[in-house]
Amino acid sequence: MSVEAVEHMQVAHLYRYPVKSMLGESVDRLFVNAGGAEGDRQFALIDESSGRVASAKQARLWRDLLSCAAVTEQRRVRIHMPDGSTTTTDEDGIDEVLSEFVGRSVRLIDSRPAGASIERADPDQVLDMGVDAEVDAPILELALATPGNSFTDLAPVHAITTATLERIGAEATRYRP
Repeated sequence: MSVEAVEHMQVAHLYRYPVKSMLGESVDRLFVNAGGAEGDRQFALIDESSGRVASAKQARLWRDLLSCAAVTEQRRVRIHMPDGSTTTTDEDGIDEVLSEFVGRSVRLIDSRPAGASIERADPDQVLDMGVDAEVDAPILELALATPGNSFTDLAPVHAITTATLERIGAEATRYRP
């Protein structure tokens, strides 16, 4: 990359997603280290029946999580539900609230267990057959390139350029970078 290109690069937006597969928050600054952005994907839901991490990449089961938004409030995270109600990660009964919302028994956790995994539905099959179809869904171990406890899929930081977003005609929040 040329020096001229580096001089013209700038960060347009910063986002943090405190709960995996929920919408997040726009922030003015982020502390980033080898484990990723502080507070990013620090919580996740565990499906009690499979033991896997809930991920919107398996839309058939978890797409409704994308209608929730998680926002950091000092030492806790507030979850905004689509009906306008809110709950917090430290509230008694949070597991029951989230289980009722997703229609499955889930548990909210803040530490990635060894071998934590997700089901990643085959995107081509989902496009062909629809989000409610049962499609191939390989099991992927989380955070293979990320130290620490976050629930990132692979790498600790996900960036996307404005040129890419313009080319594909999408908004950055679609990719939760």
